[in-house]
Amino acid sequence: KVFIVPPPDNTKLYKAKISPDGKHIAALTSEGVYVFNLDNGEIIKRIDLSGYRIENYYYWFDIYYSENSQNLAIYSLYDQTTKVYSAKNYEFIKKFNGKLFFSPSGDILNFDGRKVIIYDSHLRVKRKIKFPSYPDHVSFSKDGNMIAFGYSSALNEKTHYIKIEIYSAELKKVVTISDKVNQELLHKLFWSSDGKTIYAVYGIVTFKNYSFNKILKIDTSNKKIISTININNFGEVTDLVYLKDNKFAAVTNIPSILIFDKDKTILLKLNQRN
Repeated sequence: KVFIVPPPDNTKLYKAKISPDGKHIAALTSEGVYVFNLDNGEIIKRIDLSGYRIENYYYWFDIYYSENSQNLAIYSLYDQTTKVYSAKNYEFIKKFNGKLFFSPSGDILNFDGRKVIIYDSHLRVKRKIKFPSYPDHVSFSKDGNMIAFGYSSALNEKTHYIKIEIYSAELKKVVTISDKVNQELLHKLFWSSDGKTIYAVYGIVTFKNYSFNKILKIDTSNKKIISTININNFGEVTDLVYLKDNKFAAVTNIPSILIFDKDKTILLKLNQRN
């Protein structure tokens, strides 16, 4: 199927996410967020984002569904807040300071400054703790028993690094793993389906260019970095998504979509020329 956002004709499509239950597609555009019914292509809802300057800064926004498909979250780096909407009728529920991360069970982890608040799926507070620093990305293991917090050094620091801290679901630290890099920033963390591996995606980020073309592969059993996967031969990678069974989908600036495995073998390639 092809889903097209409505006029005006100069509307730009920036990001799109499919709900985990496969029912809806939420599309971030320069005119707000449009939600499509995946079966018939009809627009269910338009969420207005007026007041934010989205043009040319779509990486300042993020949209994502909860693991249980009950909620849609829209994060804005402008004011560092997250708005949560019900995925049933896409009505607004609550605004949070900081970014939210959803666990497989439906719990919500919220960073508000250096304070971590964990809510249940009904937005009731379960626990609060102080945290050493604000991470670049957070990822729950597939069973929800472990949490990976990812950090990268600021670009103006002399020594550059990627650091992964693994915590239990009760927020007790298990291990810290780090590696030196060359002025790259962490983009995302992914757990493998069996929980034995963490993939840390990173790359160059500036106000004009970004390319997430390297992956650290981390063994969670031995608590060490196994290898670095370099995918810069695919062009400038604007986003990278872990699928399953050690497979990734890469979006490039050509534009194209590539699906490849951990050995960088291309399994599928799609671009506008196809």
